Amino acid sequence: MGTIIVSTGVHWRPVAFFKGLIFIVLIVFLVQYCPMRFYTIHIKMWGRMWGKMALLTEAKARNIKPTDKAISHGGVPGLRLIPSKAKGHGRWELRFVSPLTGKRRDAGLGSYPTIGIAAAREKAEAMRLLISQGIDPIEQAKEAAKLAAPIKHTFQSAALAALPDLQTRWKAESSTVRWMGRMTNHIFPMIGDVKIEMLTVDHVAAVLRPIWTRQPETASKVKHDIGLVLRWCKARKLVEDIVSTDVADVLGKALERKPTHQPMMPHEHIPNFVKDCLLGNASVSKNLMLFTILTAVRSANAREAVWTEFDFTTGVWSIPASKMKTDKPLRLPISSGVMDILIQQQGLHPELVFPSPRGLVLSDMAMTSLLRKTNAISDVEGRSATAHGFRSAFKIWAVEEGYLDELSEIALGHSIGTKITRAYRRTDQLEQRRVMMQAWSDYVLGKI
Repeated sequence: MGTIIVSTGVHWRPVAFFKGLIFIVLIVFLVQYCPMRFYTIHIKMWGRMWGKMALLTEAKARNIKPTDKAISHGGVPGLRLIPSKAKGHGRWELRFVSPLTGKRRDAGLGSYPTIGIAAAREKAEAMRLLISQGIDPIEQAKEAAKLAAPIKHTFQSAALAALPDLQTRWKAESSTVRWMGRMTNHIFPMIGDVKIEMLTVDHVAAVLRPIWTRQPETASKVKHDIGLVLRWCKARKLVEDIVSTDVADVLGKALERKPTHQPMMPHEHIPNFVKDCLLGNASVSKNLMLFTILTAVRSANAREAVWTEFDFTTGVWSIPASKMKTDKPLRLPISSGVMDILIQQQGLHPELVFPSPRGLVLSDMAMTSLLRKTNAISDVEGRSATAHGFRSAFKIWAVEEGYLDELSEIALGHSIGTKITRAYRRTDQLEQRRVMMQAWSDYVLGKI
């Protein structure tokens, strides 16, 4: 067919005209007779034809800031990423018009980066298909929730279900071990089989009564553990209300007694203890104990130490904030005594400085057992010294030797002063502490 030129000067091309007409008829046919598949076909067809719609990339999503506006996904109409308070985090939201009410609605699809771009797209496309069938996805989700049978938790099942969430608060694996120990020894035998909604203050009192006066510190922790589980249940709407753990009216004020301090080895006895029990016939446990004494750190920091935390060029051990009780990183100078231990430990494990025989983090019991076997002398009659007690011994030594209080406090990883004074403190006095820690090392190893 030839080209017909009309008076407007515009070329009319019959072949192109009829191709366009066929395309429009096809789209109308799909909408009318194939509504379930229309959306997917529409996206693929128009995506191939134009292919210029800007899709959200991982790089852009990772750099989203709290001050940014919501970013459109680009591949699914209405799908967007709304920034949260932290950079690189946000929540997915699908904006759509409800086929039931004709009103605009926003459906949450989860948080980013937990839900990635591809997963968010799949969820949104599934919702769009429901909408094309006249189904409101939000209402459908509500109906599904109503049909789901409510879970009737016992205290034990609730505690085990809550554990993964509670673990996010704890920095050390030993916290989980101790928590489960209290559950197994004190709580589960008494109320483990009781339904959460059936718990009363008498149940809580029954758990605490055997240890209320005999082990007040343990009783306080057990009481706190019960409260954690109950509050977790209420937060997840497993129960409408929870019982109070305040049992003072039933058991009295026994917990107001001051807790006893951890047994401490007086620092005058430490050099002989090290010489007689830790030096010679070296083992991982002995090296760990000596390392803990020389650095004056908490046992968990010593047991969980990894090689990447040590800079042998500058002679500094950097403990990350995630491992510190204060949530602040701590730099510790490496004394000559600590360096000798690190050299001995090299080659035993690619990551851990003090690995167990199975290549895991040593437990607290490794140190406790060593102190008990050696009958480590302490300031508490009838009890062996504890690993934590060596921190107190170091503090007393530092005071008696005339070192500034703030130097020993920083070495122990304690917060100094008020928030305001800490804001103005811009130094951790590393080099001054290096002199102190070397003197402590020489004292402990009998070199003074």
